[in-house]
Amino acid sequence: MNSLYNLAGRQSASIQADLASYASDPLSQSALRPQITAALSAMVKTVEDYEAMAKRELVIAKREKALGRAAHFYQEIKKFREQLSSIDTENQLDAFIAQGRSVLGNLVEQRGILKNTRRRLLDAANSVGMSREVIGYIDRMSTQDTIIFFVGAAFTLFAFYLIYHWLG
Repeated sequence: MNSLYNLAGRQSASIQADLASYASDPLSQSALRPQITAALSAMVKTVEDYEAMAKRELVIAKREKALGRAAHFYQEIKKFREQLSSIDTENQLDAFIAQGRSVLGNLVEQRGILKNTRRRLLDAANSVGMSREVIGYIDRMSTQDTIIFFVGAAFTLFAFYLIYHWLG
């Protein structure tokens, strides 16, 4: 029974070290995730075996002590799983933020391209002799498109807030 207790203690220390490494080094996360999951499964099996042996212990004091240790190991396992889930959530949020920054950068770049294109089209339209009415109509449509975009963006942000508020 002591060997199982010692094994569970070593597994706990190993998982704790792996979780610290997993949280601090983003490059090693893809390799450490399966290792941590396997170590957690092995620790659960070890603690289950330890608990089963503790239940068969004849001396009541030893049985209570061993069952208390098993309960402590189960609490550690729960804490490790929560920590792993928290790290995964943080990584996912970081990925979403990076993706959002990338999209914003692309939109800024596209805005510059469209602005230059609009300027060239207006110059070409003036040189061809297109009337000011048609150019004004195009400008109004552009303004309406901008308003539609910002209303849609505000609605999307409001929907994200509602989803976060109710589900998060």
